[in-house]
Amino acid sequence: MQAIHPGTSEIILPVNLISIEGLHKIILMMVDNYTSFAPLGIVMVAMLGIGMAESSGLINASIRFCQQFFHLLLTINHAYD
Repeated sequence: MQAIHPGTSEIILPVNLISIEGLHKIILMMVDNYTSFAPLGIVMVAMLGIGMAESSGLINASIRFCQQFFHLLLTINHAYD
């Protein structure tokens, strides 16, 4: 079984990832796959920031603030009805 790369016309052969050679390939290419995938960096930074905000209590405080603010806003609006 084989495939032809549409851009380079190179023949691509499949690799069994469950074999010893496949496991070696997975481990050896792990860093290249991780660093060459650009959106992963953005996701990692966002997850780090969200984790820090959660552990510091910022997210919980923001939710409480929004609840109180909107409750006050609705109370004021009903007072003028």
